[in-house]
Amino acid sequence: MFADISHERQQSLLRQRNLLALTSTGLGLALIVATSLAATRDREVVLLPTLPKQLTVTSAGVHADYLELVTRDTALVLLNRSPEGLDYWMNEILKLADPGS
Repeated sequence: MFADISHERQQSLLRQRNLLALTSTGLGLALIVATSLAATRDREVVLLPTLPKQLTVTSAGVHADYLELVTRDTALVLLNRSPEGLDYWMNEILKLADPGS
C-alpha cells in the first residue's frame, strides 16, 4: 500500500517537473524571440522640441539639424548660469564645432 502511494506521489511530482520544464523552455524561447525582434527592429523616435517643425531620429542616422538643435538646447539649459558665462561657453562651443569661426 505504501508503495502504491509513493508511486502515485512520484508520478505526480514527475508530471509537475515536466510541466515546469516545458513552461520554462517556452518562456525562454519567447524571451529569445522578443529580444531578437527588439534588437533588429528599426526604431523611430519622434521629438517635439520647442520648434515649429517636427524632427525624427531613426536607426539610419541623425540629421545635422537635429545635432545643431540638441547642442543649442543643451548649451542653453546647462550653461545658462549667468549671462557672462553663457556668452563665454557659447563662443567656446562654436570654436569646437567650427574651428574656422
